[in-house]
Amino acid sequence: MGDLAGDLGRAGLFEGVERPVLDRLAGASVVRSLRRGQILFDQGDPGGTLVAVLDGRLALSLHSRDGDRMVLGVVTGGGTLGELSVADGGPRSSGAEALEATRVALIPRAAVLAAAAASPQLLDRLFCELAGIARRQTDASADLTFLDLPRRLARRLLTSANGEDVVDLGLSQRDLAAMVGGSRQSVNQALGEFQRRGWLKLEGTSIRLLDSPALSRYAEA
Repeated sequence: MGDLAGDLGRAGLFEGVERPVLDRLAGASVVRSLRRGQILFDQGDPGGTLVAVLDGRLALSLHSRDGDRMVLGVVTGGGTLGELSVADGGPRSSGAEALEATRVALIPRAAVLAAAAASPQLLDRLFCELAGIARRQTDASADLTFLDLPRRLARRLLTSANGEDVVDLGLSQRDLAAMVGGSRQSVNQALGEFQRRGWLKLEGTSIRLLDSPALSRYAEA
């Protein structure tokens, strides 16, 4: 069965949380395995659980009434989602789909709230994560208002890299374009220009950052 409590402890939200608390969370959890393309939940579904991604990747997305899809982000192993629903008990604000074979732990809201009441460390981490969600939404709104598409793309790549040299979101260029509010053609042109300048290299579905400082200066110019 493995050590689910240990796996949860490696997730950012539960980092530093006491082992007895992790054991109780693991005991209340249900582990699910998803195949590529499988939907975990849809926008508007009941939000009764916190989701911890044990391995693999989930894409968070919105769908319009016409069927258009907008990818909001990708959550990888060690990440969590559903903090807003844990906080207010409301429905899912986005959908989640597996980009590859993925395992998740579904933790009931009541178990998370009980654990937060017993662990000041977890309560603090939960507040910080909620604040981070609000800040990211504010930053995204500001980017759409004040930055052109190439600079929005540069910022998204740097954020997604999280200090690493390779960005591999497992997304098509169409989905990447939706994330930054542009067209596939415009994103393709911007990536080509970044590659021509020597800031990155396209490697199939991955993007290798060759000069992150230059890309950062460009994004902030």
